[in-house]
Amino acid sequence: KLEAKAKPRASLGALEEWGKRLCVLQDSLNPQVRRGCLIVFAADHGCALPIEQGGEACSAFPSVVTPSIAKALAHGSAAGSVLARTTGMEVQVVDVGIACDLDTPGLIRDKSMRGTSNFTAGPAMSMEQMDFALQAGMRAVDRAGDVQAIAVGELGIGNTTTAAAIVSAFSGSDPQKTCGKGTGLDAGVMTILSKVAVVLLMISGILVRVVM
Repeated sequence: KLEAKAKPRASLGALEEWGKRLCVLQDSLNPQVRRGCLIVFAADHGCALPIEQGGEACSAFPSVVTPSIAKALAHGSAAGSVLARTTGMEVQVVDVGIACDLDTPGLIRDKSMRGTSNFTAGPAMSMEQMDFALQAGMRAVDRAGDVQAIAVGELGIGNTTTAAAIVSAFSGSDPQKTCGKGTGLDAGVMTILSKVAVVLLMISGILVRVVM
Protein backbone atom coordinates (compact mmCIF):
# COMPACT_ATOMS: atom_id res chain seq x y z
CA LYS A 1 0.00 0.00 0.00
CA LEU A 2 2.89 2.37 0.70
CA GLU A 3 4.29 1.87 -2.77
CA ALA A 4 0.91 2.77 -4.29
CA LYS A 5 0.98 6.23 -2.72
CA ALA A 6 1.86 9.30 -4.79
CA LYS A 7 5.21 9.94 -3.14
CA PRO A 8 8.88 9.05 -3.59
CA ARG A 9 9.84 5.64 -2.22
CA ALA A 10 10.73 5.74 1.50
CA SER A 11 10.20 9.52 1.56
CA LEU A 12 8.46 9.35 4.93
CA GLY A 13 11.54 7.86 6.56
CA ALA A 14 11.10 6.24 9.96
CA LEU A 15 7.34 6.87 9.85
CA GLU A 16 7.02 4.22 7.14
CA GLU A 17 8.91 1.68 9.22
CA TRP A 18 6.67 2.37 12.21
CA GLY A 19 3.64 1.97 9.95
CA LYS A 20 4.89 -1.42 8.79
CA ARG A 21 5.46 -2.54 12.37
CA LEU A 22 1.96 -1.45 13.33
CA CYS A 23 0.53 -3.46 10.41
CA VAL A 24 2.34 -6.56 11.67
CA LEU A 25 1.32 -6.01 15.30
CA GLN A 26 -2.36 -5.55 14.39
CA ASP A 27 -2.27 -8.08 11.52
CA SER A 28 -3.94 -5.53 9.27
CA LEU A 29 -3.13 -3.37 6.25
CA ASN A 30 -5.31 -0.66 7.79
CA PRO A 31 -3.92 -0.29 11.32
CA GLN A 32 -5.51 2.15 13.72
CA VAL A 33 -4.56 3.65 17.06
CA ARG A 34 -7.84 4.80 18.56
CA ARG A 35 -6.47 5.18 22.07
CA GLY A 36 -2.92 5.75 23.22
CA CYS A 37 -1.08 6.94 26.31
CA LEU A 38 2.10 8.93 26.86
CA ILE A 39 3.79 8.02 30.14
CA VAL A 40 6.55 10.32 31.37
CA PHE A 41 8.61 9.31 34.41
CA ALA A 42 10.24 12.15 36.36
CA ALA A 43 13.16 11.89 38.77
CA ASP A 44 16.25 13.75 39.95
CA HIS A 45 19.79 12.43 39.59
CA GLY A 46 22.27 12.77 42.45
CA CYS A 47 25.22 13.30 40.13
CA ALA A 48 23.70 16.62 38.98
CA LEU A 49 23.60 18.19 42.45
CA PRO A 50 26.03 21.01 43.26
CA ILE A 51 29.38 19.84 44.59
CA GLU A 52 28.67 21.36 47.99
CA GLN A 53 25.56 19.15 48.19
CA GLY A 54 27.45 15.97 47.34
CA GLY A 55 26.95 16.00 43.58
CA GLU A 56 29.20 16.57 40.59
CA ALA A 57 27.53 19.66 39.07
CA CYS A 58 27.55 17.94 35.66
CA SER A 59 24.51 19.67 34.18
CA ALA A 60 24.05 23.08 32.62
CA PHE A 61 20.87 23.51 34.68
CA PRO A 62 20.07 23.14 38.42
CA SER A 63 17.93 20.26 39.69
CA VAL A 64 15.10 22.67 40.61
CA VAL A 65 14.22 22.64 36.91
CA THR A 66 12.96 19.04 37.16
CA PRO A 67 9.78 19.82 39.15
CA SER A 68 9.05 22.81 36.91
CA ILE A 69 9.06 20.63 33.80
CA ALA A 70 7.01 17.95 35.55
CA LYS A 71 4.40 20.54 36.50
CA ALA A 72 4.23 21.85 32.94
CA LEU A 73 3.68 18.35 31.59
CA ALA A 74 0.97 17.65 34.16
CA HIS A 75 -0.73 20.99 33.40
CA GLY A 76 -0.63 20.23 29.69
CA SER A 77 1.51 23.21 28.70
CA ALA A 78 4.76 21.37 27.87
CA ALA A 79 5.59 20.38 24.29
CA GLY A 80 5.12 16.69 24.99
CA SER A 81 1.67 17.27 26.45
CA VAL A 82 0.62 19.44 23.53
CA LEU A 83 1.79 16.92 20.93
CA ALA A 84 0.04 14.09 22.78
CA ARG A 85 -3.16 16.10 22.99
CA THR A 86 -3.17 16.81 19.24
CA THR A 87 -3.08 13.06 18.56
CA GLY A 88 -5.71 12.24 21.18
CA MET A 89 -3.30 10.49 23.55
CA GLU A 90 -3.75 10.51 27.28
CA VAL A 91 -0.81 11.71 29.38
CA GLN A 92 0.51 10.27 32.62
CA VAL A 93 3.24 12.13 34.47
CA VAL A 94 4.69 9.91 37.19
CA ASP A 95 6.97 11.17 39.95
CA VAL A 96 9.30 8.22 40.53
CA GLY A 97 12.03 10.21 42.27
CA ILE A 98 11.75 14.00 42.14
CA ALA A 99 13.79 15.50 44.97
CA CYS A 100 10.73 17.27 46.42
CA ASP A 101 7.09 16.29 46.84
CA LEU A 102 4.76 18.15 44.49
CA ASP A 103 1.06 18.65 45.11
CA THR A 104 0.17 19.11 41.45
CA PRO A 105 -3.08 17.98 39.82
CA GLY A 106 -2.38 15.36 37.20
CA LEU A 107 0.96 14.33 38.70
CA ILE A 108 1.07 10.77 40.02
CA ARG A 109 3.45 10.16 42.93
CA ASP A 110 4.86 6.65 42.98
CA LYS A 111 8.35 6.80 44.43
CA SER A 112 10.50 5.27 47.14
CA MET A 113 13.12 8.03 47.25
CA ARG A 114 13.61 11.73 46.62
CA GLY A 115 16.30 11.70 43.97
CA THR A 116 19.04 9.14 43.50
CA SER A 117 22.39 9.20 45.23
CA ASN A 118 25.56 10.32 43.46
CA PHE A 119 26.63 7.22 41.55
CA THR A 120 30.29 8.28 41.52
CA ALA A 121 30.41 7.78 45.30
CA GLY A 122 28.35 4.57 45.50
CA PRO A 123 25.18 2.92 44.20
CA ALA A 124 22.59 5.37 42.90
CA MET A 125 19.89 3.37 44.68
CA SER A 126 19.42 0.16 46.62
CA MET A 127 18.17 -3.03 45.02
CA GLU A 128 14.87 -2.52 46.83
CA GLN A 129 14.51 1.00 45.46
CA MET A 130 15.33 -0.20 41.96
CA ASP A 131 12.69 -2.92 42.22
CA PHE A 132 10.15 -0.35 43.44
CA ALA A 133 10.93 1.85 40.43
CA LEU A 134 10.47 -1.06 38.03
CA GLN A 135 7.17 -1.90 39.68
CA ALA A 136 6.13 1.76 39.35
CA GLY A 137 6.61 1.40 35.61
CA MET A 138 4.38 -1.67 35.57
CA ARG A 139 1.73 0.13 37.60
CA ALA A 140 1.77 3.02 35.12
CA VAL A 141 1.12 0.61 32.25
CA ASP A 142 -1.72 -0.96 34.21
CA ARG A 143 -3.26 2.49 34.78
CA ALA A 144 -3.16 3.15 31.04
CA GLY A 145 -5.73 0.39 30.64
CA ASP A 146 -6.91 -0.83 27.27
CA VAL A 147 -4.73 1.18 24.89
CA GLN A 148 -3.28 0.30 21.50
CA ALA A 149 -0.08 2.28 21.88
CA ILE A 150 2.07 3.47 24.76
CA ALA A 151 4.80 6.08 24.37
CA VAL A 152 7.35 6.26 27.20
CA GLY A 153 9.50 9.24 28.16
CA GLU A 154 11.52 10.48 31.10
CA LEU A 155 12.70 13.78 32.47
CA GLY A 156 15.12 14.95 35.11
CA ILE A 157 18.20 17.15 35.28
CA GLY A 158 21.25 14.90 34.91
CA ASN A 159 19.37 12.27 32.91
CA THR A 160 21.70 12.28 29.90
CA THR A 161 24.75 11.83 32.15
CA THR A 162 23.06 8.87 33.80
CA ALA A 163 22.08 7.43 30.41
CA ALA A 164 25.64 7.81 29.12
CA ALA A 165 26.98 6.09 32.23
CA ILE A 166 24.62 3.12 31.80
CA VAL A 167 25.49 2.76 28.09
CA SER A 168 29.23 2.94 28.80
CA ALA A 169 29.02 0.50 31.70
CA PHE A 170 27.04 -2.11 29.76
CA SER A 171 28.67 -1.72 26.35
CA GLY A 172 32.20 -0.72 27.26
CA SER A 173 31.88 2.33 25.00
CA ASP A 174 34.17 5.30 25.53
CA PRO A 175 32.36 7.98 27.60
CA GLN A 176 33.66 10.58 25.15
CA LYS A 177 31.38 8.92 22.59
CA THR A 178 28.34 8.30 24.82
CA CYS A 179 28.31 11.77 26.43
CA GLY A 180 26.70 14.62 24.56
CA LYS A 181 25.78 18.18 25.44
CA GLY A 182 22.39 17.22 26.79
CA THR A 183 19.86 19.99 27.33
CA GLY A 184 21.30 23.41 26.59
CA LEU A 185 23.17 23.25 23.28
CA ASP A 186 25.23 26.28 24.24
CA ALA A 187 26.52 24.55 27.36
CA GLY A 188 29.95 24.33 25.75
CA VAL A 189 32.82 21.92 25.94
CA MET A 190 33.29 22.24 29.72
CA THR A 191 29.89 20.68 30.43
CA ILE A 192 30.69 17.76 28.14
CA LEU A 193 34.10 17.27 29.78
CA SER A 194 32.39 17.36 33.18
CA LYS A 195 29.95 14.67 32.10
CA VAL A 196 32.75 12.50 30.71
CA ALA A 197 34.65 12.81 33.99
CA VAL A 198 31.55 11.83 35.98
CA VAL A 199 30.95 8.74 33.83
CA LEU A 200 34.61 7.72 34.15
CA LEU A 201 34.35 8.08 37.93
CA MET A 202 31.25 5.88 37.96
CA ILE A 203 32.89 3.16 35.86
CA SER A 204 36.02 3.27 38.03
CA GLY A 205 33.85 2.87 41.12
CA ILE A 206 32.15 -0.19 39.64
CA LEU A 207 35.49 -1.79 38.82
CA VAL A 208 36.78 -1.13 42.33
CA ARG A 209 33.67 -2.65 43.93
CA VAL A 210 33.88 -5.71 41.67
CA VAL A 211 37.56 -6.28 42.43
CA MET A 212 37.03 -5.85 46.15
